[in-house]
Amino acid sequence: MNVRFFALFAGVFCITLAVITQGVLPFVEPSSRTTRVTSVVRTDFGQLKWMVSEATDYTEQQLRGRNIYLREGCWYCHSQFVRPVTGRMAPGALLQSADAGAGLDNGAVSWPLPRARCSRPYR
Repeated sequence: MNVRFFALFAGVFCITLAVITQGVLPFVEPSSRTTRVTSVVRTDFGQLKWMVSEATDYTEQQLRGRNIYLREGCWYCHSQFVRPVTGRMAPGALLQSADAGAGLDNGAVSWPLPRARCSRPYR
């Protein structure tokens, strides 16, 4: 056997393995077809309790809140995504609105921010 044949066989094997583990197995897994979800609720005594319930669609109020959250760009600041720091600013330095014009935005935020109105309640 030559090296090219071995490399071709290894490549086809890896791609096939990836398709099976990422595409086929999750599809046939019974837990992926269930509507049961777990949630945590606080009891009257302040204790946390795990509850199993059926998944439901969003209520009208939840759907309006989700649409506002996405439309206003709240997901950008209020997510757990760790954004890279390029080192142009000292760690912990706060960005001011004037820093946007000076190009001091350390790569962590995109200027201008999309209509940031987080302190104003929506009704």
